[in-house]
Amino acid sequence: MVAVAASPLPQWRPMTHHDVAQVAAIEASAYFVVAEALTNVIKHARARQAQVTASVAAGVLSVEVRDDGVGGADPAGDGLVGLDDRVAALGGRLRIHSPPGEGTLIAATLPLAV
Repeated sequence: MVAVAASPLPQWRPMTHHDVAQVAAIEASAYFVVAEALTNVIKHARARQAQVTASVAAGVLSVEVRDDGVGGADPAGDGLVGLDDRVAALGGRLRIHSPPGEGTLIAATLPLAV
């Protein structure tokens, strides 16, 4: 069941096949963001630690992976471009902050509206 947002009080309706497919796509995208970011930590960052956080607020799933490595991630690299495309296809946004010498933050926001 999903909430119908047009009413001040939630009204519930059964999930459709489209709803289920949308939720699965959001879950898969969040998984791939974390998997690709952690792979980059292992392969490139020379980090001592990495942190993964996820939260839901105001109908948006936020996923962040941050490390204390060498920074300098290339947003034009194949893996990060693929993530950006995947997130954008769902109406979301991928942000990469990776100044040299300061670690990397990869953050995705994915709208949960079905």
